[in-house]
Amino acid sequence: VWICRDSAGTLFYQGSRAGVDAEMVEGKNALFLTDVVAQDDGYVATNRVDQRVTTYTVSAAELVQRSGTGDPDRAAVIAHRP
Repeated sequence: VWICRDSAGTLFYQGSRAGVDAEMVEGKNALFLTDVVAQDDGYVATNRVDQRVTTYTVSAAELVQRSGTGDPDRAAVIAHRP
């Protein structure tokens, strides 16, 4: 997962389940989002597909994925680069 900022200050989220050298394919093994906001000590990216909303909260410590009302999925950060 990456959070990037372009020269105009716009934030972007990019996530991938592809291997290190694998081709990233949007909707198959990669996700690119433009609905990203800075929040507290991290960022929140929102993915809306039909009536389903999934949020990805990214901090220096973890990635938290929330879909619906169930428990969120959490993953610890293994590398962090400013």
